[in-house]
Amino acid sequence: MNIPLVTVFIFAAMVATFSLSQVYAEPVIYDDDYIVEKFVSRLGFPTTMTFVGDEILILEKSSGNVIRIQDNGVPYPEPVLHVPVEIKVESGLLGISKVSNHVFLYYTEPISGYGTSYNELSFGYDASRNAVYQYDWNGEKLTSPVLIKEFPALNGYHNGGVMTKGLNNEIYFVIGDLEQRTVFQNIPGENADFETGSIFKIDTESNNVELYAMGIRNSFGLAVDPITGYLWDTENGPDVYDEINLVETKFNSGWAKIQGPSNGKSLPQLPNYEEYEYSEPEFSWELPIGVTAIEFPNSKIFKKYENFVFVADVNNGHIYKFKLDDTRTKFVFESPQLQDNVLNIYKNSPDYLQYVEDATFVSDTGCLVSGFPCSTLEPIDEILFAKNFGVITDMKFGPDGALYVISLMEGKIYRIAN
Repeated sequence: MNIPLVTVFIFAAMVATFSLSQVYAEPVIYDDDYIVEKFVSRLGFPTTMTFVGDEILILEKSSGNVIRIQDNGVPYPEPVLHVPVEIKVESGLLGISKVSNHVFLYYTEPISGYGTSYNELSFGYDASRNAVYQYDWNGEKLTSPVLIKEFPALNGYHNGGVMTKGLNNEIYFVIGDLEQRTVFQNIPGENADFETGSIFKIDTESNNVELYAMGIRNSFGLAVDPITGYLWDTENGPDVYDEINLVETKFNSGWAKIQGPSNGKSLPQLPNYEEYEYSEPEFSWELPIGVTAIEFPNSKIFKKYENFVFVADVNNGHIYKFKLDDTRTKFVFESPQLQDNVLNIYKNSPDYLQYVEDATFVSDTGCLVSGFPCSTLEPIDEILFAKNFGVITDMKFGPDGALYVISLMEGKIYRIAN
């Protein structure tokens, strides 16, 4: 009997589906040195978090509330901030990061009179924008908002929004392509009014905003290596290829001309953006997993993983572990099938398909790439750290050294420690 699938509508653009068995299964850690516990429950679509001292500030996508959680897992009765948010599809309260007593937020904001002209991309009149604000944290509330950067919101898809802090107190944030096709999606000569599909860097001394990278379809994961200071991202593909990328200054990730390994493809010349250079993904999933959070273990509790990076997904509720090479710019694998830096699928041969009805076969496997059924993936034992965490939207190491994991649909935060 086939297990029904629950469609994760919040991240529909990532083809995010998972089985009901995953919803009710308990999380599993594939390392006996660690245990997992439920830290907090009953949050409303939690997206991303940051730490203030020993406590957590966490965003609720649709309520517009920033919730403060005590170090014992008990939320305070009142939010530290409430903002009105547009919640269609992937819009909402999406990103948070902190530098000193400043907290930066990324959210989709309804604006009366904003975007009153007809927009062909969204087939309507847009009265909302994606905005980055700086707030002051006074120990109890977020106050004194300052608008740092604004973008259109368009049809609600591919807003990105995740943020992270660099080693020099810079803030990085990402916006997806909003399903646009402009120079920022490697289409020469097209409208470049809105710098979508890009990563930006905020100088928090001046609040100056710099275009840092482009050519990104959509992302729910940014992290800075605490050893090298290098920025890394995760990138969501369409029906093929999710990615992990090392994001150097003036990086071009290739979308919408290249997704996954380039296989000999090259990007067109982009006047005024020639210095943004393409490089191959550090890892790709041929069958998209809805890749989200990325985090570098940086605590005594996770000392054994100090040369790894952790990555999560929404389709399977997995946490993956990738071992870094000596330069911390590439991954190393023992498994021969992973040494091409791709988790490949095994496509079904035409001879086999003639004996199987396509619809039944796809339903049984849940695997369909570019309209072509596939049977299974290469083994992932080497890179699998944990499973059954539901729809993971963020992971952060806390001041206590534990790893905190947000499960969106369950409204929970899990704590992994030893």
